[in-house]
Amino acid sequence: LDQIDWHEVTMSIADDGAPCATVVTSSTMDVSTDFEGCLIRIFEVGYPAPSGGCVQVVLPFNFVPASTLPKP
Repeated sequence: LDQIDWHEVTMSIADDGAPCATVVTSSTMDVSTDFEGCLIRIFEVGYPAPSGGCVQVVLPFNFVPASTLPKP
């Protein structure tokens, strides 16, 4: 693949399982804040309470053109 664009989302999950902070921490894409906001909202759901208290999770996303994906 010639170009793979990516975003990295960092999310903190509180001791009760609620997301308490979700931000796009890095990106190779030049996109609007609307797109980043949409990506962040995907993760604004409840999670199982982490044992041991609040945790931080780093989620990498790779974006490739659909035309480069194998056909089903």
